[in-house]
Amino acid sequence: MSHGWSSGTQQGSNASLARCDVIAKSLGFVRTPRSASSWVVGPQRRKVTFGRDLEADFPVRNALVSRANAMIERRRQHVVLVDHSSNGSFVSFEGKPEIQVNHEELTLVGQGCIAFGQPRAEAAQVVNFRCA
Repeated sequence: MSHGWSSGTQQGSNASLARCDVIAKSLGFVRTPRSASSWVVGPQRRKVTFGRDLEADFPVRNALVSRANAMIERRRQHVVLVDHSSNGSFVSFEGKPEIQVNHEELTLVGQGCIAFGQPRAEAAQVVNFRCA
């Protein structure tokens, strides 16, 4: 799956703005109202939310996931995962071991995968990202 990214500039400024393509999908038998969704976090959309709450941009059906588990947001030149959950978010950057983010923030770069509430190997729903 190939998803491009690009950076833009603020009008009247040389500061470059981050952009991140976010693809969320359900694996196997799990289906959500939006079982395969994608967003571009950038100048037009500043954040995407994930959690058990049906109001989340990507609802995650799993008792280990908090109602408002995490969000990905743009902060000028960076795209940041912000975790608010009890069990954490599990982030795998391409070619690196999985790390747990719990009540912390992590800058996303390159491409990778995020699982919520449990490691990716056990998750039925994951988020793939590609950003700079």
